[in-house]
Amino acid sequence: MLRGWKELRHPTADFDMWSYWCEHLDPTREDINPVVHYAVEGRRAGLSTLPRLETLPEPEPPGPDYAPRRVCLFAGYDGDGVIDDTVVAYLADLSRFADIYYLADCELADGELERIAPHTKGARGHPPRSLRLRLLLDAGQGARRLGRHRLLRRADARQ
Repeated sequence: MLRGWKELRHPTADFDMWSYWCEHLDPTREDINPVVHYAVEGRRAGLSTLPRLETLPEPEPPGPDYAPRRVCLFAGYDGDGVIDDTVVAYLADLSRFADIYYLADCELADGELERIAPHTKGARGHPPRSLRLRLLLDAGQGARRLGRHRLLRRADARQ
């Protein structure tokens, strides 16, 4: 109870730490223990300890011309800032089945994003600084980096 709340560990199945913290406290403050708050004030005030579940109405059935679409995040990198012709051809073919969002972990040369614009819903490139994108591009190396990442160690401890 003294430090588990800082790691967002649920003390019981009937108390969702994150939900209580966001719903009834200021989640930017780390000096109030949600469990203690509930014991001192929340229970008396009738505050919920679990997130609200909303029932959504059944969706209308799709019409006869309905064709499901998929979303695809296509991550790329090129040291010269050029999107290869094979990538453009691949995106053109893939766009028949999915809405593509292209993200390059590099600065792209002028006109490169325009080459893939007919095949993508969104595209951008930026200087290499995104750990998340590098993890997508190099899962093996990324897995080792993630293993050292503090938040994931917390997640592993909760399981």
